[in-house]
Amino acid sequence: GIYWDERYPRLLTKAEMTDLYEKGNKSLFAVGDISCDVNGSIEFLQHTTTIEKPFFSWNPATNEAVDDIVDDSVAVMGVDILPTELSVESSKHFGDALLPLLKEIIIDGFTKDGLPPELANACIARDGSLTPNFEYIKALMKRPAMVHHDLKDSHILLRINVSG
Repeated sequence: GIYWDERYPRLLTKAEMTDLYEKGNKSLFAVGDISCDVNGSIEFLQHTTTIEKPFFSWNPATNEAVDDIVDDSVAVMGVDILPTELSVESSKHFGDALLPLLKEIIIDGFTKDGLPPELANACIARDGSLTPNFEYIKALMKRPAMVHHDLKDSHILLRINVSG
């Protein structure tokens, strides 16, 4: 995952935001902090938020946060479980789109042409052969194999912490 600690400069400090507001520059009215480090890289992320209530407001003039979106403040989002919501949202959308098609198949059965067009166009193979929409895969399969590099020989090491 991504995180911030004191060894690194902040992306946006309270003092910088206060200075902008004092000079009349209020064009930055919302910030989403995907790292969700409280008082971290976005210094005015004072607490994490939830999916149900994703924003709070922080006022640069008073250095106060309130749980509602209010005028003359910056809306701050810091949902620490946001990456997990993407799969939930995608699954719901996919299910909502697929359900009517499945009902059609269950109620009406297959037509002589097979599946409804939305499903037929999504099928990669049928009866042991590639469907017309995916015949380009044959050309890809004929390409020479890509050369894979041994990571031990790499000059750059990327370390990703997935422990949370």
